Amino acid sequence: MRRGGVCDACKTVPLFDRELHIDHIRPIAEGGAVYDEANLQVLCIQCHGRKTAGERGWGLISKVDPVNSTVTFSFDQGAEPNPPNNLF
Repeated sequence: MRRGGVCDACKTVPLFDRELHIDHIRPIAEGGAVYDEANLQVLCIQCHGRKTAGERGWGLISKVDPVNSTVTFSFDQGAEPNPPNNLF
């Protein structure tokens, strides 16, 4: 936890380390460097879920429950929902 255990997006400090994820700023599938620290950021589970959902067109995440591993999505009116089968 060289970056202090703080989410780079919302600046919160989660209670448990498992609520922090290492995220590729530019996704590997889009040519992002796998091991380049400049392409990595620390995100809490909520911010990581929001970023991933936005990148994949799943809509906005309105609620994340890490205890039960459930995610609630909200979609813009008229948007075509395409949520994942299993996020975790």
